[in-house]
Amino acid sequence: MVQFKPWQQNLLLVCFGIFSGLVVFEIALRLVNFSYPKFYIANDVRGRVHRPGAEGWWRSEGEAYIKINRDGLRDIDRQQTKPQNTFRIALLGDSFAAAFQVPQAKTFAAILENKLSQCPKFEGKNVEVINFGVSGYGTAQQLLTLRTSVWSYSPDLVLLTLLTGNDIRNNSKSLEPDKVRPFFVYEADRLVPDFSFRNDPMFQLNQSKEYLRLGHLIARVVDSIGTRKQIKEDLATQAKTLREPGMDEAIYLEPTTPEWQEAWQITEDLLKLIDREIQEKNAEFWVVTLSNSPQVHPNPAIRQQYRQRWGIQDLFYPDRRIKKIGDRAGFPVLNLAPLFQKYADRNRTFFHGFKNTALGIGHWNETGHALAGETMAKRLCAEFEPNAAQNAF
Repeated sequence: MVQFKPWQQNLLLVCFGIFSGLVVFEIALRLVNFSYPKFYIANDVRGRVHRPGAEGWWRSEGEAYIKINRDGLRDIDRQQTKPQNTFRIALLGDSFAAAFQVPQAKTFAAILENKLSQCPKFEGKNVEVINFGVSGYGTAQQLLTLRTSVWSYSPDLVLLTLLTGNDIRNNSKSLEPDKVRPFFVYEADRLVPDFSFRNDPMFQLNQSKEYLRLGHLIARVVDSIGTRKQIKEDLATQAKTLREPGMDEAIYLEPTTPEWQEAWQITEDLLKLIDREIQEKNAEFWVVTLSNSPQVHPNPAIRQQYRQRWGIQDLFYPDRRIKKIGDRAGFPVLNLAPLFQKYADRNRTFFHGFKNTALGIGHWNETGHALAGETMAKRLCAEFEPNAAQNAF
């Protein structure tokens, strides 16, 4: 029998006491149903997806109670088999589409669904806008979402929302810092998926589906501290300069480096590939470019300072370029940013930002979502009812 020295016995007792305390604390957290919601799980095709059934408060930017439905969508529950007399739109996008910052009913997806239901074209029909948006997604992940998840819902129209501020970069393996995601790369001038992220240790760590509630508590404390620090040190500067983490000034300039030239080419080819696959399913394809905060800040002087600082001639360069891609390929593109800028100048309205962060930066607030949803609905309704086109905006 092993004989422990007194100091070893004391150390074992201390370790046992700490372990026992943690176990009791974990049990207590589970009994009171404490959780800091884990909204994402790893996925070996798309990198990460929403965790079905996850729910909880989102307060780091804006405030909303988030519910992920049984199919992993930030949406109400939908049946996959399309009901009769129903027009379905599948919405692809990133965090602007997922819209954790605002309540479900205030998202542009919900507003679009409601407004389209009032369109004469759909009188007597049910309209559904099913939200497949996931934070951080680029066009590559949206194509993979289309292939793996969308078609089981039999949509009539696929609406892809594109955030020029980072979606172009997201599509480039050489430019995108987050490598735990799928990319598309060229092999003999043909785009093929690259799933090498599956070998990344961070992805393998994220595959764990079971986690301690104590970990929730630690994550909440760390996140809270980080958020307060960011608000204190960074947000005021970001609002003044319109520089945001994760957004690219290079997107407003004609690309001169091989990396940015390839990023644009990949994006164009991905959009064409999505369009082709949608046509094969006899559905329609639309692209909507969203707004970046420097494009639609309601103070023209701040926008001008931003342009001068980065040598930008045209804040709408990326939007116009996506529009030209659509014109060449034959799919419609709606550019929201120019419309938002006119509205902001006329009404001195902030579309980006929240009281608990800063106005003028970040994601769309309720005002931004409302104008986006209404504008998309008017444009789509006008497309279906040509005589209404003159009143579209």
